[in-house]
Amino acid sequence: MDIAPRPVTVGFPFINESVYSEFRKLLNKFDITLVPKINNKLNDLIILGKDKWKPGEKTGVVYLEKCLDCSAVYAGATKREHKVRHMEHMKMKNKTAEISIHMKSLNHTFDESCYIILDTEKSWFKARVSESLHINFLGKNAINVQKDVYRLNNEYKDIISAFRE
Repeated sequence: MDIAPRPVTVGFPFINESVYSEFRKLLNKFDITLVPKINNKLNDLIILGKDKWKPGEKTGVVYLEKCLDCSAVYAGATKREHKVRHMEHMKMKNKTAEISIHMKSLNHTFDESCYIILDTEKSWFKARVSESLHINFLGKNAINVQKDVYRLNNEYKDIISAFRE
C-alpha cells in the first residue's frame, strides 16, 4: 500500500509581489505551496494609532512625591490625573495635608517633576491597598500621617520590614 505524500502548504507574509514570487519559486522546487498571508488586521492598525500618555495625565495611579530639600517622601493614590492632584498639594488647599504641612513648617519644596508613578490601578480598593503597601515600605522617610490606609495584616508588615533591612 503506497501512501502518497501529503502536499505541504505554508503561509507567508505578503510584503510585495517580487518578494513573494521569489519565495514561491524557491519553495516550488521542494513541492511546497506558498499561500500569501496578509496581516492587515483592524486591531493592528488601531493599536498603532493610540496616543501615548503625557507625564501627569495618567489617572488611577499610586504615586510617590519627593521633597527637593530633604529625604522626605509622600505616597498617595488618586483617581484623577496626577498633575491635578499635585497642584492641589501645591496650592495648599487642604491645610492638613501632609505635603502642605511639610512645606509650610520646614519651608521645603515638592516639585511637579519630582514624582514617580508606583502603580496604575483601575480599582480604587486595589489602589488604596497598593498605597498602604508603599507607605509601609517607605518607612521613616514617609511623611504620610495615615501609615496604614487599609489596616494591613501584620504578616505583610513583617515581610515589608524584612525588605527594608
